[in-house]
Amino acid sequence: MMLIISHGNAAVERGFSINKEVLIENMREESLIGYRPVYDSINAYGGVEKVPLTNLLFDARQSYSRYNMELKARTQEQNKESEKKTEKKVE
Repeated sequence: MMLIISHGNAAVERGFSINKEVLIENMREESLIGYRPVYDSINAYGGVEKVPLTNLLFDARQSYSRYNMELKARTQEQNKESEKKTEKKVE
């Protein structure tokens, strides 16, 4: 009996196939590099419906909205402070 182990590039070529599948015409290289770990993780769980939804995942999804709300609040506060300063200068 003989065991033959291939030293081919099947894994690398499979990666090219996946990249071609997810590649959009105007997608930048950074986007593709960020997309692959997500794609691989989903496949590791066996599909999108099997990925566990954790609090960390929900927090990541809501982080941009929270950032924008905080940014608007800071801008409004700075506007109020600048209005107060201009009122003091007028007096």
